[in-house]
Amino acid sequence: MPSKSLVEHEWATHGTCSALTPEAYFLKARTAFRQVTVPPAYEQPTTAFRTSVSRLEHDWVAENEAVGPASIAVQCRGKFLQEVRVCLDKDLQPRPCGRDLKDACRGSFLVRPVR
Repeated sequence: MPSKSLVEHEWATHGTCSALTPEAYFLKARTAFRQVTVPPAYEQPTTAFRTSVSRLEHDWVAENEAVGPASIAVQCRGKFLQEVRVCLDKDLQPRPCGRDLKDACRGSFLVRPVR
């Protein structure tokens, strides 16, 4: 997690109702993060590239065999990729993301290089 305010937000929004201690909650979050492999093209891009939701989902499923396209939600802000969410259940197994979390990218979009 990139900032103290995000850590505090995640705990207040999700952790407090998890029945876990803060230590156990964030250990589980780290475990979940480590079990998902980011495809190389998306890991540390040095140049911008254009892709689509279906191509991104294909790339992520290829790296994470247990994850299907229904377990991935692609979020954009304007024409740029904002984030990729992989939906997991409480046992950290992939699950469909659900109706309230849909892909929010239209057509093709840009993946920006890491600064």
